[in-house]
Amino acid sequence: MSDGSQPSTHPRGNMPDVGTPAPDFTLPAGDGSTIRLADLRGTPIILYFYPKDSTAG
Repeated sequence: MSDGSQPSTHPRGNMPDVGTPAPDFTLPAGDGSTIRLADLRGTPIILYFYPKDSTAG
């Protein structure tokens, strides 16, 4: 890898371990506003990521 890190040997690839805080990110909301994870720190939330719609998996 170009950043000097080693490829993951974790059985789930590059997935973080359970309990590891998610890095900050920003996403568009359905109403056109922006949601930042940093703005939700301290609030219970569930993050769920799924494959692209209509794909296997």
